[in-house]
Amino acid sequence: MNLTTRQNGDKQEIFDPFRKKWVTLTPEEWVRQHFARFLVEQMNYPMGRIGIEISLEINRQKRRCDIVVFDGNSAPWMIVECKAEEVFLNEKTFEQAAQYNYIFRAAYITLTNGKNTFCLKPDYVTGKVAVLDFMPAYLE
Repeated sequence: MNLTTRQNGDKQEIFDPFRKKWVTLTPEEWVRQHFARFLVEQMNYPMGRIGIEISLEINRQKRRCDIVVFDGNSAPWMIVECKAEEVFLNEKTFEQAAQYNYIFRAAYITLTNGKNTFCLKPDYVTGKVAVLDFMPAYLE
């Protein structure tokens, strides 16, 4: 998949093949597009199982999860929170993703800013979260 960009008036846009539309190329969008492509091209995740900016509601507020990878039963398997490259991944970033995952209950939570990536595995029985040193292979 090539990254296709264009100038639209005063803003730069990138074509999102997952949503099949042009979107404004912000620093966070750059990370989101590159990471989604990494999942497909390097990790062999099925493109059709990746959702971009999936809507959810938390405390009656509309939110959007950057990337959700669905399993073969269309259940969330991994959520990915993307931040711009200059944003430090910290506890606040994890808390945002954890709030989303309270709704999704995915097997994995991934945080990335394009330079650093952390993949976490929550244990829903003990409440503990393990930090993995690898990205999990996609399982059907």
